[in-house]
Amino acid sequence: MPDENAQKSNSDNGGSAKEVQGHDPWRAATVPLIMLVCVTVMACLARASLYFAQDADRVKFLTESILSALIVLVVVVQAWIYNQQRELMGQQLTLARKQFNAIERPYVSREAVNWAWHSDNQRQGRYLYSIYPVLVNSGNTPTKNMLLNANCDLFDSPLSDGFEFPYASKDYPATIGIRGQITAKILWISDADLLAIQNRTKYFYIWGKAEYYDLFENTPMHTTTFCNQITSVLGNPLDPRDTRDHTRTSVSIAFEIYHKHNDAN
Repeated sequence: MPDENAQKSNSDNGGSAKEVQGHDPWRAATVPLIMLVCVTVMACLARASLYFAQDADRVKFLTESILSALIVLVVVVQAWIYNQQRELMGQQLTLARKQFNAIERPYVSREAVNWAWHSDNQRQGRYLYSIYPVLVNSGNTPTKNMLLNANCDLFDSPLSDGFEFPYASKDYPATIGIRGQITAKILWISDADLLAIQNRTKYFYIWGKAEYYDLFENTPMHTTTFCNQITSVLGNPLDPRDTRDHTRTSVSIAFEIYHKHNDAN
């Protein structure tokens, strides 16, 4: 049975780098604005010094005024630098938090579709097959508020591109722990239907979804969908018992990943 790896989306931290490296037009205009203010202040001081009759008074006024203006300028520049550092640290903290969440969050995927054969108590000498997709959490934290749903059906022809993958009206809650796994749902198919699939007169599909949250605040809901098709049946579905050991089976069922309805975020 083929394995399926979870498609770990980069949407959790894709926009964060842009936030850190984004272009701020106000920040770019800050230095020219400071220079303009300095030139304006110097011009005003030079004009104000003309009101002093003595050159010595004029020089003293300009010297004291320029020193005072420089002190004010240094304070303003330091405050601006501090504000820029604070904004950058905030952006880096946000990026680090998103990256941490992306590393530590749960990732749910369909690991396999297992099956087993059973004697049919209502049809003597006949058999039923239970089919159960297995979901695995490959992340470093458990799922939260998880809801599962799965369905299957037998068709006379392959699925059309417009098939909408209907589900049961009610989801059921579940939890997958760290590196844990869970059976999504047990579904059933008869030996006669499996024989029709083997003869390619029927087509069987099984699909499902898992909706869950991680443990971190202000993060979106994650969704995993899957769909598999029985593409090969070997052996005799009407009697799956091994001829040498009736506790074992001679039947083999292959489930292939369908080209639609297999996503994870």
